[in-house]
Amino acid sequence: MSCGFPVWHMNRSKPIMHSVIRSGAPFAFGLLFASRWAFAGPTPEDVALSEALFREGKTLLQEGKFDAACPKLAESNRLDPAGGTLLTLGLCYEGAGKTATAWVVFGEGLAAAERDKRPDRVKMAKEHIASLEKRLSYLTIEIAPEGIGSTDFVITRDGASVARAALGTASAVDPGKHVINVSAPGFEPLVLEVDVGANGDRQKVVIPPLVREPEKPVDPPPVDKPADKPVDKPLPDPVRPVPKDQPNGKMHPGRIGALALGAISVGALGVGGYFGLRAKSEHDEAIELCPQSPCPDEFGIQQNESAKDSAAYATGLFAGGLVGLAGSIALWFVMPKSASGTKASPSTVSLSPVVGPGGAGAFVVGSF
Repeated sequence: MSCGFPVWHMNRSKPIMHSVIRSGAPFAFGLLFASRWAFAGPTPEDVALSEALFREGKTLLQEGKFDAACPKLAESNRLDPAGGTLLTLGLCYEGAGKTATAWVVFGEGLAAAERDKRPDRVKMAKEHIASLEKRLSYLTIEIAPEGIGSTDFVITRDGASVARAALGTASAVDPGKHVINVSAPGFEPLVLEVDVGANGDRQKVVIPPLVREPEKPVDPPPVDKPADKPVDKPLPDPVRPVPKDQPNGKMHPGRIGALALGAISVGALGVGGYFGLRAKSEHDEAIELCPQSPCPDEFGIQQNESAKDSAAYATGLFAGGLVGLAGSIALWFVMPKSASGTKASPSTVSLSPVVGPGGAGAFVVGSF
C-alpha cells in the first residue's frame, strides 16, 4: 500500500566490530565475549527487539500510519541507538505534522551522520532541517505584570517543567493543543490550554495572579484519654534448630554455579543465533547487489565482508554456548541437591573443551 509519503531507503547500519571469533575458539573466550557484550552496551535481546521494532515501524511509515509507526521507531532507537533509525524517526514525526519534534530529531540525526562520516545522510538531514525551520510554530509563556502572587511556584507545559529562564522566550512546539499547569503552596492550581496552529503560528499564554486557597478550620485540641492497659501477648514458638545430619533447605553452591553457567551459555547461544540471522541477511543482500564477479558495487563488497564477520561471530558463540551448556548439565547432576551441616566427601568436576575441524564439544570428568 502506498500513501504517497516519501520514505528514504534507510537502514540501521552502525560501525561493525572487526574482532574475529573463529569456529575453533575456546569455550572461555566465547563466554568472555558474551559477557563483554552484555556490560558494554545493549543486550542481545535489546538488539533483536530493536531490529524488529525498526522493521515494523518502517512498514507502518510507508503505509502512512504515523501514529503507530513513530512509537515503534522511537523505542527501537532507545534500545539500540543508530543513525539510520534517527533519520527514519524524523521522517515519521514530520509526516505526523509534529514539526518541532521532527526538527529536533533531525538535528540529532545530523550529528550522528557527521560522526559516522555519512555524507548522504548529512545532506538529507540538512535539507529536512532547513525545510522544517520555515514551518515551525512557537509558544511563549510569560507572567502577568502584577505577578503570580508567590515566588515559590512551578510551571509545566504538557507535563514537562518550564524553567524560569525560559519564561517570555518563544519556544518551538508541535502544532495542536498544549496544557500549562501552574501550582504554588497555599494557592489553587491553575490550568490553561492553548491551541497552536501549523505553518509558523505564534501563540502567547499570560499567567494571571493565582487565587489563594480558603483557610481550613482549626481542629480542637485532642482530649487526653486514660492510658490503655497493656495486653499480654503470647510468646512466639521456640525456633527448633535444624539437625546437622539433615538438609537445611538451601541449594548446594555447586548447583548454583551450574545454573549460572547454564544461563551464560544460553545467552551465548542467543547472541550466536542473532549473528547467524544477521550473516544470512547480509549475505543475501550482497548476492543481490553482486550477481557477478568481480562485484561492481562497493557496498555489496562491504556487505559480503560483514556477512563473513557475522558468520564467524555466530560460529564462535554457538561453540562456546554448547560447551558451556554441556558443562552446566553435568555439574547439576553430580552435585548434591542441598547444602547440609555434615561434611560431604569432596566432589570434583572438570570440563575439557574439544575443538575440531567440524565444530566444538567437551569432555566432562567428575568424581564424587
